[in-house]
Amino acid sequence: MEILTFREWSENFVKVIFDLEGGVEIKSFNKTILKVKTPKIVNGLLEEQSKMLLKHYTDNFDKIQSQYQELLNEVI
Repeated sequence: MEILTFREWSENFVKVIFDLEGGVEIKSFNKTILKVKTPKIVNGLLEEQSKMLLKHYTDNFDKIQSQYQELLNEVI
């Protein structure tokens, strides 16, 4: 099984979407892994995006790896 590194994930498989009402949504493989309107989290993503993304990568590691494996299986 291939392991998806944080760098590969953050560069190719994650989207950070800020909405006009002050919220943020993090999508991985087009599935939402975080959706908040908490100013602290939104500001954290604006100021230290890589640290916040790394936290969500580690918190959701098993889920992200299984999504990556599904993607590989579809391609093969």
